[in-house]
Amino acid sequence: MDGDIYVLDDIDRQILRELRKDGRASYRVIADNLNIADGTVRARVSRMTDLGILKISPLVNPFYFKNSILAHIGMQLESRTHHETMRKIAELEGVLSVCNSAGEFDLMVEVYLHSRDELNHFLFGLLPKIEGIKSTHTFVYLDARNKWIEPKF
Repeated sequence: MDGDIYVLDDIDRQILRELRKDGRASYRVIADNLNIADGTVRARVSRMTDLGILKISPLVNPFYFKNSILAHIGMQLESRTHHETMRKIAELEGVLSVCNSAGEFDLMVEVYLHSRDELNHFLFGLLPKIEGIKSTHTFVYLDARNKWIEPKF
């Protein structure tokens, strides 16, 4: 570890590659594949999880569900209230992520909703209740490759 920053080494990266191939793989299988001890895998996965580097979670294809909506919403804020605004938006139903961004938009919000009606309610019912949002621009995804999300059912 370098100060408060944990630097991934080759073994960490190899473990992450193995988990990417199969997130359900046991520590023993990963250890055998990498020719290291399963205790090493367990300790490193635990450390990366505790530090917030790694989160093991089920992912679903958002386009499998025919009526669902996956969208990004670019937001311009009236003033620099990013942290408070991000916190409020992150609490809304359907929000997958809220990112402070550079460029035309101050925030980018990824949402996964079950219908156009839910998107309409999100944009015109919920967001206006959050102070400080100057404007929004919504990008609805019609299809994608290699896009997986954490289910929020």
